[in-house]
Amino acid sequence: MHAWLWQPLAHPYAPDWRTEADRAEKVLSSAETAVTGQCPDLPVSASVVSDGAVPALLRLVEEAGILVIGTRGHGALLGFLLGSYGQQVIAAAPCPVVSVRHAAPDASAPRTGEIVVGQGGVDESGAVLGFAFEAAAARGASVRVVRAWSLPPVYAYSPGSM
Repeated sequence: MHAWLWQPLAHPYAPDWRTEADRAEKVLSSAETAVTGQCPDLPVSASVVSDGAVPALLRLVEEAGILVIGTRGHGALLGFLLGSYGQQVIAAAPCPVVSVRHAAPDASAPRTGEIVVGQGGVDESGAVLGFAFEAAAARGASVRVVRAWSLPPVYAYSPGSM
């Protein structure tokens, strides 16, 4: 999916929005061809939508079991923060979200490294933890499980409780 709010600009040097829409269609078509070339048995659909990236993705995942998003390759954290809506999507998505870094130049090379997974609690983390361990096993990678939480307010105001 390619999401963009198409808004014609009333400026003599502004690009024609139809040209930008054509570029979006070409980029999406190229991506669709690449995916079907690597995974011919995988059903693939592609669409260009006139909407913001975050609302479009969140609407799309209402019926999905998992969402996979790409990063720009700026690193584990900066890939979400620079030029991406990943952080907003991850926070609001009703399903597990997988962030995939830019592929190595040699796609046939074995992929190793580390799978990082956010763990939200026992009940809601089973599917995403299972996915992380399966992905790590398939790649010969290790798994790092991260859980962030805040102390209840009572501890913040009680000097003797620390």
